[in-house]
Amino acid sequence: MTVTVKEQMTEVHNVLNTLVNSTEHLTTLAKAEEFEQSIYIFTSLIEGIEAVFKALTHFDIDVVQEMKEIEQTLPNIAKAFENEALEEIVVLSETSLSPALIAMSEKYETALQNIK
Repeated sequence: MTVTVKEQMTEVHNVLNTLVNSTEHLTTLAKAEEFEQSIYIFTSLIEGIEAVFKALTHFDIDVVQEMKEIEQTLPNIAKAFENEALEEIVVLSETSLSPALIAMSEKYETALQNIK
């Protein structure tokens, strides 16, 4: 692999870590009933996830299951926002979105460690 690929993978890994942290922040805000700030963070999460998903096609790392989990969870979180169901947002973030992002990040970290 070239240095460029490693740099790209590192960048995706860094974005994934940021998304994990943002999801934790979303959970914190929802628990604190900070509705508008939660929406802002959720919007940023969607943008970041879209960017990561576009980049994933360039690498041979199996994150299909995690991507499916995220694709199923995001509309459910959006629906919870429509219903102003902050508790549901917390549950979805903690049980689905965050674990999927963490798993993706860990797979990228492993792949990066295997690059010579």
